[in-house]
Amino acid sequence: MRPTPIAFVLTLLLCTACGGGGGAPDDDATPPDGPQATVLYPTAASVTTASVIVVRGTTTHDQAIASVEVNGNPATSTDGFATWEARVDLPAGENAVTVSVVDAEGTANATAAALMVYREPQLAAIRAMAPDPSLDAVYTLGVGANLVTQVRLDTGRPQLVSGLCRGQGPVVEQPTGIAKDVGSNTLLVLDAGTQTLVAVHAADGNRRILSGAGFGPGLVGFEDVTALGYLSGWVEAPDTAFVADAGHLGVLAVDITTGARRMLSDANHGAGPLFQSLTAVAIDTSYRRLLVMDRDAGAVLTVDLTSGDRSVLSDADVGGGRPIEVPGSLVVDEDRARALYIEHSAPPAIMAVDLATGARTEIPAATTGLTAPALLSMAPGGNAALVLDLQRFAIVELDLTTGIATDRVRWRRGDGPDWTSLDAIVYGPGTDRAFALARFDGQDVVAAVDVDTGDRSVVSGASRGVGPLFVEPRDVLFDDQDGALYVLDGGLEQILRVDAATGDRTVVSTPAVAPALIEAETLALDRPRGRLLLIDTAASTLVAVDLATGIPTVVSGAGVAGGVPFVDPRTLTVHEEAGVAYVGDVSQGTVYTVDLATGDRGILTSPDVGSGSPLPTGGRLYQLEMDVEAGQVLVLGDGPKDLFAIDVAGGHRHLLMTPVLGTGSLLVRPDDLSLDPARRVLYVKDRGQYAIAAVDLGAPSPIGDRFAVSAPALGVGPDLGEPTDVALNGGAFNAYVLDASRPAVFEVRVDTGNRRLISGDGEGSGVAFDRPVALAYDEPRNRILVLDRDLDALLAVDRESGARTVISDASTGFGPAFSIPAGLALPLRSDTAYVVDAALDALIEVDVLTGNRRIVSDDTTGFGVLLGSPEGVVIDTRPGMNRALVVDPILDALVGIDLDTGTRTVLSDDRAFGPDLGSPRRVVLDAEGCRVLVVDDGLGALLEIDLARGDRRIVADDTLGFGRAFEGSELGLAFDARRRQAYVVDSDRPALLRVDVGSIQRVLVSRSAFPSEDN
Repeated sequence: MRPTPIAFVLTLLLCTACGGGGGAPDDDATPPDGPQATVLYPTAASVTTASVIVVRGTTTHDQAIASVEVNGNPATSTDGFATWEARVDLPAGENAVTVSVVDAEGTANATAAALMVYREPQLAAIRAMAPDPSLDAVYTLGVGANLVTQVRLDTGRPQLVSGLCRGQGPVVEQPTGIAKDVGSNTLLVLDAGTQTLVAVHAADGNRRILSGAGFGPGLVGFEDVTALGYLSGWVEAPDTAFVADAGHLGVLAVDITTGARRMLSDANHGAGPLFQSLTAVAIDTSYRRLLVMDRDAGAVLTVDLTSGDRSVLSDADVGGGRPIEVPGSLVVDEDRARALYIEHSAPPAIMAVDLATGARTEIPAATTGLTAPALLSMAPGGNAALVLDLQRFAIVELDLTTGIATDRVRWRRGDGPDWTSLDAIVYGPGTDRAFALARFDGQDVVAAVDVDTGDRSVVSGASRGVGPLFVEPRDVLFDDQDGALYVLDGGLEQILRVDAATGDRTVVSTPAVAPALIEAETLALDRPRGRLLLIDTAASTLVAVDLATGIPTVVSGAGVAGGVPFVDPRTLTVHEEAGVAYVGDVSQGTVYTVDLATGDRGILTSPDVGSGSPLPTGGRLYQLEMDVEAGQVLVLGDGPKDLFAIDVAGGHRHLLMTPVLGTGSLLVRPDDLSLDPARRVLYVKDRGQYAIAAVDLGAPSPIGDRFAVSAPALGVGPDLGEPTDVALNGGAFNAYVLDASRPAVFEVRVDTGNRRLISGDGEGSGVAFDRPVALAYDEPRNRILVLDRDLDALLAVDRESGARTVISDASTGFGPAFSIPAGLALPLRSDTAYVVDAALDALIEVDVLTGNRRIVSDDTTGFGVLLGSPEGVVIDTRPGMNRALVVDPILDALVGIDLDTGTRTVLSDDRAFGPDLGSPRRVVLDAEGCRVLVVDDGLGALLEIDLARGDRRIVADDTLGFGRAFEGSELGLAFDARRRQAYVVDSDRPALLRVDVGSIQRVLVSRSAFPSEDN
């Protein structure tokens, strides 16, 4: 086990959730005998990037509770509000969150609990920055959901400009550079993933490719773009962007109006020293030239705009000063005739290069207060630089005249000293504090963080407590029986006991333990036997240190005790009640069991034991944490940083999360964890952000927060048998699920998972279902349309009564009869449905009022590729479009059909880029309109298809994304455009799943308690 610290509490979410905690208000504001509430998650002062969060808590009262609201939003509950959760919108900046409770007699407590949640930009996720010359703001470049964000420097508040949830156009895969074109209110974004230069409109977030393969003329294309230089309105090169390309080892000039590309400088253009690498580009207006940072050459080179000639401005032989070793983020400070860059080699610094002589001088950290500068940009107005400092965790404005640094945007909450590193954390049950091994002012300390306020304090170190000073502290434990902390110190080769009240440090271990401490990384506490446990990695043994005597004993391994031998043991956790230690083996993807009474070894999980996603191999170590309440071991991998839950009963592995946790907080380098079992909150230490993240393991129906996976079923109501299709009621939290085995139509609440039988299986009157295959929600008439293959009919189901009536069949309505109807689409608020027929290989238009049918396209109507066996259809009625989009598993293709002419065009098949379709079944149109989502039961995946290029990528399958994998066949699909969430039915589980398209998390929404399920 490796416990965890807290600098501030991050909350982790998808596009629709967040985290934190809370408490009760002041007594003066609370009726003493009124209903009370406690917020379990998030904590009282939390930080997130999410626009919607989930608040989870409890109520207590001697009367029944009638309702709970959070900021006016009704909470949901399955136990009479003993526990509850509610969704809350989160504007940018500070957000007061208030819980109100009303009991059955009408007694209200309007301020039963309160907390503060801050929605702020996530600094660790920033790839580049660019000033907005017209505002006191900076644009930050990220990935995915938050591609471009405008951050106001006066308030620190973020506003999403473009990303997965805003704007239409191509997805930017690997953003690497950004600049602002003031005249067109456009941002230029360089994408190393697609090798394109993309224009992002600042007003609506829409994206379009300016230049790249197939876009913009030019004899030379991009190969490996690395950096972007652009200056809005520069008269020497108007409307010209400069792109550094490592593939060409050159700089290209790009006309941002036409997209035309030309090589400005490389081995064949211009004279002078050749580029060896191209790290950054900047524009020097005073000398009318480009500056290029060449890391491999250790030089700043100049490029003539006319000839492309190159010369050395500064290197080991020119200019003098500190060598250029690991440079980054080159900008020009025109007022002081110098260039600035970040030198990342130790110690990191802001360096200045004289534009005339090339002399390099260091702006000392002692002057600026900067400790870990990561990115650099000029501030609006040009009188200051903006620096992203990842140890201050702030965007800092550096006055270039005085050297004074001022935090302009900071993602941190709580008072107290700031640490500059974190090594381990542990939560102290009963203390509301997390304890961290941290570094303050150059000193190693044990720090405490109040998990409700974020306040930081020193518990033990040079400034507090007596005893040996820490040298290389590696792990920390908390003993909740006596309030003591135990610290493993590899530098001292000792284990220290730290009094949490005084900070005093005493040595627990004896010198004989030292060999085991040299490589040991983690400690565990075996309280029933009065000893500490650690792994001697050199000897591959589990060692116990007696707390009374300090004497070490080998418990297991290297000839001691029997069972499966250790191979590469690294870390451990203990289930004290069961008397078992769990030991992680990084090279084998294995977690061992060790009987603490006998030392005998077994295997809890390995590639050959247990089921589920395999543990990664090849990382430095695993971190383990015992979750007694859920009967599972939590495993944080350091290969890919994934969080697993392993059932101690059978070794089954559940993948709970990956480093990217929705549009909320991004984990950068998570490598430690500690559980608060009372709140069901997992604290994760993120070394990359000097932060502790709070992961919710307790929410019954999370929307982005983490959750326990051991429940046999989600939601109550009649069981699903073989769900095959799903449709959404956009105005309510209702999904309609078609069950082929009953056969029947269910209504499923997507917020609770509760199920209600609407029609079929004895419910509702009218013609009985025979083989229903598809359904759609008819909003104007509040009914469900069902396509029945064996009846060759389209039926209408009354949502309230379940009554079934025939809308269209051979006897109802005019036109060609259905033969094997397979897919159904009903545009929003339309009187026309569209059916694809697998026997007729046709698209049929159906008037839902009269039942009349008309062939739109078949082998005699319209031109183009012949359909093979169409399965799914969606209608694209965006401006300029009037077509059906059809997936066909025989063709393994997406086909567009013109609704006016019936002409059929292949939009995506094996000739486009991406994984080939296997057996596509259903298709929906994404909210942004430029792509569709497809479920493919041959691949067991949800795919995204770009409608312009036909390129495909997998959004979620059993390896990509996180959460529950798809298991069944005949997968149905529906899409919540507003929340950008796909709903998929899984016939084998059987279940309804939700997939957040931005974060690719899969969450079970509703599932029957069938014994074939995971447990």
